[in-house]
Amino acid sequence: MVMARLYGELNEVKGAFLNGHFTNGEKLYMRIPEGFEAYYPIDVLLLLLKTIYGLKQSAFEYWRVLLQALKGVGLKRSKADPCVYFRGTNNGLNIWTSWVDDLLSIGNKTDVFEGREKLKEYFSLDEVGEVSEYVGCKTEHNKEAGYLQMTQPVLIQSFRDEFELPEFNYKTPAAPQETLVEGPVMDEKLHRLYRKGVGKLIHLSKYLRPDILNALRELTKFGNKPRVAHYRAMLRVMKFCWQTRNEGLMIHPNKRWGGVDRNYLFEITPVIRLRKEA
Repeated sequence: MVMARLYGELNEVKGAFLNGHFTNGEKLYMRIPEGFEAYYPIDVLLLLLKTIYGLKQSAFEYWRVLLQALKGVGLKRSKADPCVYFRGTNNGLNIWTSWVDDLLSIGNKTDVFEGREKLKEYFSLDEVGEVSEYVGCKTEHNKEAGYLQMTQPVLIQSFRDEFELPEFNYKTPAAPQETLVEGPVMDEKLHRLYRKGVGKLIHLSKYLRPDILNALRELTKFGNKPRVAHYRAMLRVMKFCWQTRNEGLMIHPNKRWGGVDRNYLFEITPVIRLRKEA
């Protein structure tokens, strides 16, 4: 894929969960919202015509409408990933991804704009513009060199802001041959911080930092009854991430596609490695 020809744009669906429709004849009523009592009699209930935030079915019904809208744009759903959609045009391949109300479109600039305008027939969109950040990940698209790098500086900054990181510098996220064993029990405050910190590390490792997975796997085993030793081990992983905060996943495809030949066989083996910025 020739990355220099690609354009990525992010759009956000306004009031996403307000777009769903009740199905199977379902009817829901609600009391008068606080602040509007003066406009209705005391014994009145309101019939909901669409879903609202707070209903258990709102997310599902929005998803149904979203699928219908993307189909209307001409997109097909990927069998490999249920949140990826694609279509072929005279300009090449146009790919869309959905993350709740965030819709990312990648492809020829003309196709991206055309798809966005078609989608406006279904939703009111907030046009965020060309992608520089997505799902908390900062993206750097070097079109000349042909790579995409992603980092998470805001999340890693929170490690330093919310936790007392060690003063030492570490070359690895966990101590070599270390086994986390029983020890002094931490108090409830540290227990809450431990669960919070491990959750942040899980998010970081899932998207950009596979190098901390082994250390993190051990930390997740002690979420119920963590010890002080486990908390210190978590702080070591965080400090390692802080030291390497300018590192991130760099995706550099090793095959190029002209964007027109629809019989082209993709080779899904991009070079993915951690790249340290100068």
